[in-house]
Amino acid sequence: MDDRGFIFTTDATLALVVFMVLATAFVSYYILPSYSGEDHQHLERIAADALRIMHQDGTLYTASVYYAAGNDTAAENLLTSSLNYLIPPEVGYKLTLDKYGSVEDNRGISSISSDIVTRVDVISGPKEGWMGRAWYKVEKAEFIDQQVNVTTTLWNFHNWLTNFEPWNSYGLRNRPYWGGGSSPTNIRFSIPINATITNAYFLAGSCNFYNGPSYAVDANVNGYHHYNSSPFTFLNYRPGTNARVYNYQGNILPTELTTGTNNFYVNFLNMTGSEIDRYDMPWFALIGNYTTTMKVPQGLLTSRFDFPDAAGLAVPNPQDLNGSGTADQYGRIYDLGTGTVTSFTTRRVMSWTDFTANRNTLDDYDDGIPFVITNLPNVGGTGHGSAVSVVSEFYIPEDSTRILDAALYLNIYGATDNALVEYWDGSQWRTAFCSFNFDGTSYSARSDGYGNIPGIIYLGDKLQVGNNKVRVTVWDHVPSSDYDLVL
Repeated sequence: MDDRGFIFTTDATLALVVFMVLATAFVSYYILPSYSGEDHQHLERIAADALRIMHQDGTLYTASVYYAAGNDTAAENLLTSSLNYLIPPEVGYKLTLDKYGSVEDNRGISSISSDIVTRVDVISGPKEGWMGRAWYKVEKAEFIDQQVNVTTTLWNFHNWLTNFEPWNSYGLRNRPYWGGGSSPTNIRFSIPINATITNAYFLAGSCNFYNGPSYAVDANVNGYHHYNSSPFTFLNYRPGTNARVYNYQGNILPTELTTGTNNFYVNFLNMTGSEIDRYDMPWFALIGNYTTTMKVPQGLLTSRFDFPDAAGLAVPNPQDLNGSGTADQYGRIYDLGTGTVTSFTTRRVMSWTDFTANRNTLDDYDDGIPFVITNLPNVGGTGHGSAVSVVSEFYIPEDSTRILDAALYLNIYGATDNALVEYWDGSQWRTAFCSFNFDGTSYSARSDGYGNIPGIIYLGDKLQVGNNKVRVTVWDHVPSSDYDLVL
């Protein structure tokens, strides 16, 4: 995983019930079988942040005063103005102040399926009978633009492309475009309007099931052709099969991208043989680096803590992964900086059963070197996972500090199916997020094995002043022999 994620904290020193409901639309594209986009966890953070800001800058209290005085119009105008500033335009909202009233704007998404979250806050409301004698002062919260550097997933596909039409009927040879099939169709992705783009690259996976070379690709981005300038990097033989797996990492110039909407498609080239099932694409990712600005209250301290890069694959038994003729390798380490691959010859296997009994078991494997997880729940066949795990340790100053917000930004590429995020509470590891229901907590698990990997995970109530540790583990499901690359 590239910049496995980063933790962003907002630190400062700083009962009427408020209900907020947010909704965002799910959009499906027939040419885009699986992708990472806006998610439930992101909505929860937007709702929490909006309520927190409106609480701290006095908007909620002032609106409750207006309501209590019978001036509903002033209350609604104040709330609507604040929400329109704080809530992104693609997200619908409804905010209710207990017994007084509510404001809402569905942003035009009420007619299609949506993801919905609810957030509740409690504020001190005005007391009836005291309004004529009450004096109050609401200090205006000044916001400033803060520049942030972002490495993020612009697009990620992980599945076998031939699981979907039209490639499952015709193969990549006869339908050599994604999206589209027989002719190119653009796939859209976006970059924030106020961003300054510094770098971008793409990862293209390839599998030849007949012990042959990879295909070539042209990743066309906004009309700029990106042919693989060198052969695909050979990753590994899949144990017990003739399948050879490859990856190519290609650069995209900043001048070839634009803020707002961008387009791409992939053209598969130079395919040999006549079998329609010879080739398949297991993953494709676009990764972007840019600087952007975000509004933060003046006087708050913000900090960013990065995770180390980690990528690769592991197997439970010695294999000839590199094609040398000697079956002595237990995994491959992928270098995201150079795109090169090296082997390791030490067995690294951890049982999920042992881990759940003693969370410290993972301490022996969270060094960024790939390992195998056995006895995984919800994984058929072998019940294995090909995994990597990393830890970020950081310090938050203890003097007069109160943590107002924190989030982990998780970038996943390659064949990653599931993720586990943990935090150290001072004496033991605890779960912040898991892709399936775990530790007695429901995490909105999905039965299809894909899609439950949020891009943003809220950690605001998990961190503490002083020393902190956060651990991220990601893995690929291995029901048979598909020990694949995770990043």
